[in-house]
Parts: sequence; C-alpha cells; structure tokens
Amino acid sequence: MAQALFDARMKRLLCQLADPQSPPPAILDLENIDLGLLLSAARYHCVEPVVWRKLKQTRISSFGNANVLVQDIADQQFAANARAMDLEARGDGLCKKLRGAKVRAVLVKGADFAGALYPVRADRPFTDIDILVHEKDQQAAEAVLQQAGYRQMFKPLLDRSAIYREQKWADGNDRGVLVELHQNLVHDSVLRRRVSFGYREHLLVCNGTQTTANARFFIAVVHACAGHKLHKLQLLVDVLQAIRALQPREMTGISEHAKKLGVGLEAGLCCKLAYALFGEPAAAGIAGSLPEGRIARLASGIVTPNTILDAFEDWFAMSKLRRHTFRLVQKRFA
Repeated sequence: MAQALFDARMKRLLCQLADPQSPPPAILDLENIDLGLLLSAARYHCVEPVVWRKLKQTRISSFGNANVLVQDIADQQFAANARAMDLEARGDGLCKKLRGAKVRAVLVKGADFAGALYPVRADRPFTDIDILVHEKDQQAAEAVLQQAGYRQMFKPLLDRSAIYREQKWADGNDRGVLVELHQNLVHDSVLRRRVSFGYREHLLVCNGTQTTANARFFIAVVHACAGHKLHKLQLLVDVLQAIRALQPREMTGISEHAKKLGVGLEAGLCCKLAYALFGEPAAAGIAGSLPEGRIARLASGIVTPNTILDAFEDWFAMSKLRRHTFRLVQKRFA
C-alpha cells in the first residue's frame, strides 16, 4: 500500500489506540479508515495488543473484512500471552537463582515494564528475558545460566557480544526462550563514553536494589534512545507509562539524576515526544525541568513525532536518516 494512505488522521488514531490509558474511540467508521493498514502499523510499532484490546471495545461500522482481521489478532494474542506468561515465570526463576548465587542482577524492560507500568499487563508484549548484571558478577551469572540449561548464542561471523556488553542465551530444550544478559543497556561503544546504564547506574536511581518508577523512567529513556534509535512507537509508550508512574517527589529529582547519568538530552527528547504523541502533561513538565541548549533544540528538530511514526513503511528512508543523524549528534556533539 502507498505510504500516503498512512496519513495524519491514521497517525492520530494509532496514537490514541496505542495509549494504554486513553479511552477507545466510541465508533470507528471503516469507510474512511484502512483497518488493514492501521493494524499493520500497530504490529510494526509493537502496540498491537493494546490496539486490539481497544478495538474490542469499539463499535465498528462498515465492517468489511474487519471481523477476519480482528480475529486473526485474537488468535495471535492468545499465543503471545501464553508465551509471555512462560517467559515471566522463567525470568523470575532465573532471578531467584542469581540471588541465591549472590549475583547482583535485576530483571529489566519487557516483563518488568509489563507488570509495573501497564494497567493491563498484556498491553506490553515482550519476546525475551532481559537481565542487567553487575559487570563483576558476569562470570557467576553465566555459570547460573549454564546450570539452568541455557547455552550462549554466538554469531558465526563478527560476533559483537563483548563490544555490545550483551550476551544472548537460549534454553537448550526450547530455542524459542531467549535470555539477554546485559552488562550495559547502551550497546554502542562510542555512545557509551557519555551515556552508560549498567547495574551501578541502576543502583544510583533506585531505592536500594529494588527497581523504582524513577529507575524505570531512565531505563525506558536509555532503551529508546541509546539501546535503540527510536524506531518504534512502543519505545515511547514505555516512556509515557514510566512518566505516569512517577510520584511528585520523584519528578522533582529527574533533572538531578539525568545530569548524573548524562542523559539529559535523551530524557528531554523522549518527554517532548511523549507529550507531542500522547498529550501527557507530566511529560511536558519534566521536559521543561531539564536544561535545553542548542543541541537539545537541534535534536528536537531532527527527531519529530512523524519521525517515529514514519518508521513504518519508510519508503524513502527519511525516518531512518533522521534517526541515524540523531545518533551522530548523540555521539559527536552532545
């Protein structure tokens, strides 16, 4: 389908449906909406579960093949939810084993976000188990995974596990179960000189070793801007939900923690995008509390809300060009 079909109206609707806490539209007229295209965009942006949940609550006129499309999602979500429950149980089990071996480690991102940030756990899909481990406990963590039946996966050519500070481990009996063992959530070695988020940084923004809303906010920011390149709407939904989970006293400390972590540029950009995409006032408030200089204004001009949304069917690679340009700014000028 032509990218022109995914117009401003479709983008607004996708954002409304992707927001876990916004009400679903009362009625959806398919004479003016290409439901197949909307669902394809939702799948690309990894917000399909929440979009599906809201469509079930929406009266849809001019159904056409909508029943078939929605039922297809229902079948997929049933399987995805079963897999997520299995991954969550396995993640909890591994964390208990790691604690038993005195390994300093914590579950991050997917399963943790789903349980702590989303009112409906199934709204946040995930396909692996992410564990952040203290760099000095790396070998001990590897031993625990091996004893639990996991085997490290290597790329046959140009394996970058050491450079990325990230290892991938698969269950020897079920290769579909993947554990990502992180020493640092920032994989780019050049960017990591300025922006780093390992176990030490996790402790810096936590209450002891317990993951807090404050920590989840920074993990979401780092995941969106430093682990990835803002290529999916889900990354900003995570930031949005992390902002909503913050208590007033935590919000007042965001600026200080951002300075200590060196992520003021990334935090400010994510908050501006969360406000522009979803209209969350707290996001604008946090963005206003962070220092904004020339580089921050440049970043906001490079990565706009459309940059995120247009990553879907990016026929002329303009979204990709903008997002890679931002990564260059992060590494060279910030």
